[in-house]
Amino acid sequence: MQLTDLEHKPGVWLVGYPRSGNTWINFLCSYCLNLPFHDFDDPSAVPVRDWVRTAVAGKHAWQAPQGLHAVIKTHKLPQEAPHQNGRVIYLQRDPRDVFVSHAHFLTHRAKKGRKRFFFRALSLGGKNWQIRWFVKQWQTHLRAWQPHTHATIHYERLRHVGATYLTQCLRQAGLEIPESRAHEALEFFKFEKMSEGRKSGEADQKSFFRRGTVGDWSNHLNESEQSLFAPALSAAAMM
Repeated sequence: MQLTDLEHKPGVWLVGYPRSGNTWINFLCSYCLNLPFHDFDDPSAVPVRDWVRTAVAGKHAWQAPQGLHAVIKTHKLPQEAPHQNGRVIYLQRDPRDVFVSHAHFLTHRAKKGRKRFFFRALSLGGKNWQIRWFVKQWQTHLRAWQPHTHATIHYERLRHVGATYLTQCLRQAGLEIPESRAHEALEFFKFEKMSEGRKSGEADQKSFFRRGTVGDWSNHLNESEQSLFAPALSAAAMM
């Protein structure tokens, strides 16, 4: 899919800071809406597993929303993505868990990149430097997208409430699906399948789907480090 297609054909933009459960939620929404999944940040990227590629190809029997052509994943800022003619759903996760997942990704999986180098350089000053940098980046992303957002999906609520919550979020963005389809999607893309057999909470530091749990930050951040997230938690509560 070319950039010009995204500019002229409105889609459902699923936006979130990296490591916020973005890929999983994109797959859920692609399946539910029967719209093909597209990664705006890396157009050549496709799901590795055959069964996932089939499930997010937009070729199911049920009808897709009229006038929309794709579910589009991006981490970019609003000025970097042609989202104006589509629906924007922001994917929000507890910034403490995002930081922990982000740190593991940059340490164990990222092979190159300026952000990886910079994050590791910050570690010379201690984890507090890394947290302060992360909080600033996270808040900038959240606040930049807030005026453009039609609905917000909170990762923790989705994990705890499930299909009813996902159905409500899509409805808020003007996208109607039966709750039974949301149930199907959550079962189809459950963590055990995406991680090839691991249960939620069983970590694999080198896996893209690393742990699949909520509140892992409490195992990695001491009380002083947790206090540095206060500005981010305050901003999150307002969206």
